[in-house]
Amino acid sequence: MSQPSLQLLSILLLADSIRMQSHACDQTLGNFITCTGLAYKNYQSVLEAGEDRRPDWLARKSCNYMTDAAEECGNKLAGQCYEEEEVMDMKDDQLKGILSQLETSVEGWDSDKCLAVKAHIDRMRGEDDDEWRMEMAQMSSAGSFTISTMIVAVVLLSIVV
Repeated sequence: MSQPSLQLLSILLLADSIRMQSHACDQTLGNFITCTGLAYKNYQSVLEAGEDRRPDWLARKSCNYMTDAAEECGNKLAGQCYEEEEVMDMKDDQLKGILSQLETSVEGWDSDKCLAVKAHIDRMRGEDDDEWRMEMAQMSSAGSFTISTMIVAVVLLSIVV
């Protein structure tokens, strides 16, 4: 085989590999979206069923939803398409955007009682406080649309509505 033929074969094999990885990533993202959709449907069902007469019902159910949507579904992103550290960063971004909304709109909310949110806060406290405040400010003023932004919007909408 000539040199140009080997180069063409290499390019074709690389393109096929990228296409297969892209398909796998599309499937991973699809699984994640399906998972968050199911988490939201479960949350809606719980809300429709009504209170269970235990204290802080909405706060507890919101925490369960946050855990399902951000933690459990978020974990489905780790693997071939995203490194675990990237997934953790995405989950932290989601929770940063949601935390202030939870604290102001959900009666009885206590971040220390929700393990997913508490873990996020503990990770953020490990960072420089000024850096964390700057990231929070950037999140609230950023106009970019990412997967994390989409997830934050879905979770916030479902908690507020």
